[in-house]
Amino acid sequence: MTNNPENLPDAVPIDPVYSVKETAGLLKTTERTVLELIRKKRLVAVKVGREYRITETTIEKFLKGGR
Repeated sequence: MTNNPENLPDAVPIDPVYSVKETAGLLKTTERTVLELIRKKRLVAVKVGREYRITETTIEKFLKGGR
């Protein structure tokens, strides 16, 4: 087996992930508001353990008016 980088798949860019607190800072609102947006399914989030995580792409879509 050769160690040839040409045989490796292209790297997939990783989308930054933010906590509720970080998202609130980016949206210039409160953590409570972010949690309410998640509860109402206006902002998509993934629950990891006891906390939510929101991707940068999701935040950008939310700001543009989409889901």
